[in-house]
Amino acid sequence: MKIEILKGTDTRVYQLIGPYAMDTGYIRRNGNPITTSPHHSWYVGFDEKGKMLCFCSLKSSASTKNVQIANLHNLSGQQEIFETLINRIIQITSEKGLILRSYAHNSSLEAFLQLGFEISRHGVNWHILTYNDSLRSDTEKD
Repeated sequence: MKIEILKGTDTRVYQLIGPYAMDTGYIRRNGNPITTSPHHSWYVGFDEKGKMLCFCSLKSSASTKNVQIANLHNLSGQQEIFETLINRIIQITSEKGLILRSYAHNSSLEAFLQLGFEISRHGVNWHILTYNDSLRSDTEKD
């Protein structure tokens, strides 16, 4: 999978993500609107034919080294696509010395935990996670 990284207000973000952000049915199914800003960077995954498989934004804090995974969408539904995307984000944020955080629904919690995230705050259906490389399973480390 090829992953393209875009700045939050790049015109390509609007071309690629706009159709999902403006689709009321997609927003209703997702449960949250898709947003962007100059503080976002986008990771968009494509297959070898150029078909978009997934997209995710990272929102950077203006005052800390924290980055938050936001707008995570796995259009393919394949676990391998999710893992490839998150692993790339982990690699880049780790190289930059950033603290990676995410929200995870109960349905995706186990996948995040296997990739090295830990629960910072439990919720009923959603949990706040922080990446911790020491928790990552040895089989997932590159």
